[in-house]
Amino acid sequence: MSYVDIRHPSAHYGLCEPPARRWLAGLTPASPAYPYHPNAAGMADAAAVTASSR
Repeated sequence: MSYVDIRHPSAHYGLCEPPARRWLAGLTPASPAYPYHPNAAGMADAAAVTASSR
């Protein structure tokens, strides 16, 4: 098992981005997600980054 750092790939998808571009849910999520946790797009993109690092 190894660690995959997604800080750089996710840098332009934070809470300051429009809701449709974010990888994270804000205080009031715009999609099904817990506040301040990855949304579905964020989880899918983080999985893709992780898979491509193999």
